[in-house]
Amino acid sequence: MARARWAGVLRLFFAAGLIGFLSSSSAEEALPELDIVVTTKITPATIPQEHADPILRALQKDAREIFFRMVSPNAPLPSAEPAKDGAAKFRLFLDHATTINCGSQFSMKVEKISNAGGDYTVRRWYLPFEQKATYAVRLAKWTGTRYEDVIKFGGQVPKNEREIRDGGTLQVAETSHRAGMDGKAPEVCPTPLDEARKTALRNSLPPSLRSSVYSRLVPVTLVRASPTKMDGAKPAEMAVELKVENKSPWPLKRAEFAFTQGGMGFMAGDERGLPGNQAFTLAQPLAPGQSTVVKAVAKVHQGGLPQGTQNAEFVTGAQ
Repeated sequence: MARARWAGVLRLFFAAGLIGFLSSSSAEEALPELDIVVTTKITPATIPQEHADPILRALQKDAREIFFRMVSPNAPLPSAEPAKDGAAKFRLFLDHATTINCGSQFSMKVEKISNAGGDYTVRRWYLPFEQKATYAVRLAKWTGTRYEDVIKFGGQVPKNEREIRDGGTLQVAETSHRAGMDGKAPEVCPTPLDEARKTALRNSLPPSLRSSVYSRLVPVTLVRASPTKMDGAKPAEMAVELKVENKSPWPLKRAEFAFTQGGMGFMAGDERGLPGNQAFTLAQPLAPGQSTVVKAVAKVHQGGLPQGTQNAEFVTGAQ
């Protein structure tokens, strides 16, 4: 009887241990691959909160879209505060800082337009505007007791299209006056200064950091390019050799790379591109810390993308 009781106890002990082990393994397997923490610091402190909040939301949305294959589809937008330690296998910290100078003296540009509807005078009003922004990325891995840094990098945030187009100013108002109509065209900005400043701030949201981030995780170098199809005197398609480095902690499956050749933009591995465009997919996943040279087809891209890695797909534990 004693032997039977001990056998029963041992079976229960073993079963409980096995269940605990399986539960622990399942919990570990269920751990999300990545969570993201985004912060922003805006100078001067007089910038209204109603502008600071959209900047933070734009950065959070951008970070979520950059790593949309890594973040749980049910997760909310990245937080400004970290979740509990160990909530994900990896944690990415994106810290953004910007200094904004918005002037108070309007300038005006006048454009004469003639079309079938008549002769028009278009007036556009601008405010002086300068923004200098930086970003810092820190990717850390959970070791079971703490997060240890895997890679850190940062740099200047590119200017958005409006800031580039308006060069040191931002457009805040526009009027159109047709010749012969009653009334006089306005010679002063029709928008009050406070509203104009709010418009300038709304037009200064940060552009995507996608290429900046991916170009540091997966640097790609153009080794060789040879035109294979021509559009008149310009190449329409090129055979390229690319050196690909994987500085991420995950095996690399595929990537997209944009570059400029002869003043024209090209994309290699554009999954949204023309039918027949060859995906820049590696024959075998490229291990972390490794590099390789691949051959691909690049086609003309009119999107005005910055040069560098545009996208990357990694092999994760969930896959």
